[in-house]
Amino acid sequence: MRVSIHNPDHGHFADAATTLALLTDRPTHLIVHGLLRAVRAEYPRRRYMLATYNAPGWPSDSWLVQFCSSTAGEEWTLAESCHVWLVDAFDATCAQMESLNLAATAAEAAAVVVDPPAAAIGTTETAQSGLSSS
Repeated sequence: MRVSIHNPDHGHFADAATTLALLTDRPTHLIVHGLLRAVRAEYPRRRYMLATYNAPGWPSDSWLVQFCSSTAGEEWTLAESCHVWLVDAFDATCAQMESLNLAATAAEAAAVVVDPPAAAIGTTETAQSGLSSS
């Protein structure tokens, strides 16, 4: 498990990166998503889990956890949940993935093969979201 944090200016992002790395057993790193800092956990097949704090349009002082997929310059949100606690938002996102038959557990999320447009709950273009497609 690898956690890389470059110059975090807020202590809870270091904790969030470590927490997400432990929950997902995936490499995590701090990124800028739009105008917000976020923690990103990488999965195979151009999939990732993104955790943002105080995301616009969601309750304040809460974590938004999204499981996303990208292909050909477009990104899809396959599941998302918001909660005051990062772990609870993560659990709710995984439960949503299970209810959509995307994965039975977070560990299986990397193995999921889904046509993103059919399963997506929202789409954004990579250029607008500020995310690199890794």
